[in-house]
Amino acid sequence: MKTNLTEKLQKDYGSNKDVTESIDFAQVKFRCCGINGADDYVNSNWKKDNISKENNVSKTCCLLVNDNSPEAYKQPQPVNDTLCQSEDSSTVNVYRHQSGCLIKLEDFVRRESTVLIGIGCGIAGLEIFGMIFSICLCKDI
Repeated sequence: MKTNLTEKLQKDYGSNKDVTESIDFAQVKFRCCGINGADDYVNSNWKKDNISKENNVSKTCCLLVNDNSPEAYKQPQPVNDTLCQSEDSSTVNVYRHQSGCLIKLEDFVRRESTVLIGIGCGIAGLEIFGMIFSICLCKDI
């Protein structure tokens, strides 16, 4: 997962709308930046091809004014865009998310997988009950 997500960010971010929106959504939801961190953007085609001339990272990596808006990942409004895009580590720590999204995404999947496993087991139980009921019905006929 780490390799695939990092590769998608570095090759397709900024040029593929679905990949871009997915990464931006994850960065806003989990309050993170990049897959492993902000350095993922340094070697990305998004940065190399000057898709973003003045930005070092996506605006969704920044602390956002509209953080609680459901559409924040589509129209991010950084608290301070200049300081978020700065290369000075002392200002960046205040205005940009520091952790990568991979750890937060893995935690999310682990938390939610329990619910999905429970639903799956419940459906399987209903199917087994239905089969037993139909076998009993066929036997009586």
